[in-house]
Amino acid sequence: MKEVGKEVSRYVAGDAKALRQTVDLTLARNAFQRKVLDGLQMVPRGAVVSYQALGTTVGAVKAARAVGNALHNNPVPIYIPCHRVIASDGRLGGYVGGTACKLQLLRSEGFAVGSETANMSGTTVWGHRGTKMYCRLDCRVAAHGDRARIIFFANPEEARRAGMRSCKVCQPG
Repeated sequence: MKEVGKEVSRYVAGDAKALRQTVDLTLARNAFQRKVLDGLQMVPRGAVVSYQALGTTVGAVKAARAVGNALHNNPVPIYIPCHRVIASDGRLGGYVGGTACKLQLLRSEGFAVGSETANMSGTTVWGHRGTKMYCRLDCRVAAHGDRARIIFFANPEEARRAGMRSCKVCQPG
């Protein structure tokens, strides 16, 4: 337990590679929860996704509430980063460790967040899982994309690190 505590402390302090323990999902309550937790592991550090988008990723398009319930019972928060899931309207949503902890974790990953919403800063970009392209938040191309396939990145560097390419229309950097 001491090692896990040290890893989490280093992670919150900004050490992106601090989490080294192997995650065992045998405590997942059911197959759906395991599917949600497996899908969530694909959301990289420096990115957030909506409950709806995560549900779509795991094949449950209209199951945002069920996704939230699965995350509420996450047996290994931080290691399986349920703090990276927000509401479609930008509200933070819940977190088993409380809102203050969720805010601290998102800030440590580069997001400018207020107390109630993930206030997307000027550096935040949209990434589209289908096209593997990222855009500025005000880009007309992103506005037409399927919101269920959108992931937000703290900045263009995080999007590139996740394998996304820059939009040729809005040229976000």
